[in-house]
Amino acid sequence: RSDFAPTATMSGFMLTASAEEVASMTKEAESTPTTVPPNVTASGLQVTQVSGYIDTFESLQVVGLVENQTDRTVDMVEVEVQVLDAEGNEIYTDKTFTALGRLAPGEESPFSLTVYEDLGRAASSYMAYVVGNGTIDDLKRTDIEVTNMQMTTDKDGDIYVTGELLNNTDNPVIVNSMAAATFENTDQILTANYQSVLMRYLEPGQSGYFRVSMSGPLSGLDTINDYTVYLDVEQIEPLERASISVTTSNDYVDLYGNYHLVGEATNQGETHYNVNLVVGVYDKQGNVIDAADLSLAQETLAPGETAPFDFTFWGPLNYDPTLVDTIESHNIVVDDAWTWSTETGMANLSTLEKNREDSDESIYFTGQMVNSSPGLVDSAVIMVFLRDSQSGDVLATNFDYDYEVLEIGATYDYNIEIPIWAGFDINSVVVNYIVKGTKP
Repeated sequence: RSDFAPTATMSGFMLTASAEEVASMTKEAESTPTTVPPNVTASGLQVTQVSGYIDTFESLQVVGLVENQTDRTVDMVEVEVQVLDAEGNEIYTDKTFTALGRLAPGEESPFSLTVYEDLGRAASSYMAYVVGNGTIDDLKRTDIEVTNMQMTTDKDGDIYVTGELLNNTDNPVIVNSMAAATFENTDQILTANYQSVLMRYLEPGQSGYFRVSMSGPLSGLDTINDYTVYLDVEQIEPLERASISVTTSNDYVDLYGNYHLVGEATNQGETHYNVNLVVGVYDKQGNVIDAADLSLAQETLAPGETAPFDFTFWGPLNYDPTLVDTIESHNIVVDDAWTWSTETGMANLSTLEKNREDSDESIYFTGQMVNSSPGLVDSAVIMVFLRDSQSGDVLATNFDYDYEVLEIGATYDYNIEIPIWAGFDINSVVVNYIVKGTKP
């Protein structure tokens, strides 16, 4: 576990069970045997902690830890969770899986289960049992460095753990899964979840980024004093590296308060690529404030083609506007685990009746995509982007999809909103369009 200096104020937190009840139910979960079918080693897969809380969405979250106490690597670890009332009666049961897909001997993983059923305040204690798993024999487990981490909370009280992964080994690795958990002063688990952003493939010496988002407790956070990151990493053979160059040309906070990081990706290779990007945003101390990922709106890039992008699906940056002022730098990487070559290109389409409407907060573009190609397309996308009329830099962009088949000559009505920033001048930009269709 890692010490941390919270970047947001934390206040009181109340579990839905008392400390004595939590201790009691944890002991029961540790010692209760589980009946399992053949080829399941659940008797050596131990639930070491289990607890619950009401989150900021007023849903019940049940979280815990499972430790692999066997001498085999296991996967698909299934956990049954039971919610009990004050009299010890079972009022809810469901199953979930550990956040890490695979556990080597001695490793542990958190699990989490959201209970959407309205139990009121009847939930008093919790039980958890491992009820199933598989085993694997060919895991080449390896360790990588987790660095530049920090934990933040947003204005709604939700929790984020962000950081950087560094492959300091001599071999390529794949990060199959990742999770994080927070703990209170007594080392009791409070919250847990698997990653929401993750750079999966790392060459020797390469680094990437992650973000784990956790629903915070409804009432305060000041009992949290620690957090842990969990990784399922293995050594693999080298993957194909995509020949993609990335440039950033603008970052801004729109008039709705959302942070944008805008740029272009260019295919410098000799084949078509589906492209996935991951970005880490740093503060002056070198800590990762936030991480985000995206797939290009243009499904495949042909050799020599360039397409715009805009990172908007952030974690704490979208919910704590003060964090934007702490940004010092950023770094974008291509995730080769989710970027692959393909023989399938995209057809060029056209537009009709292009219209623009300006408002105080956004610019709206409407019109029709037209399948002007010689064949039908399975789906279509239109990208609108604004280039600075002097520098040619892409300043803002957005897109719209048609997910249905377009026959030759068929049209689709598009509607695209591009949020703008304070001081934006429409006369300082040139509007550009890219319209593409996916070939069958």
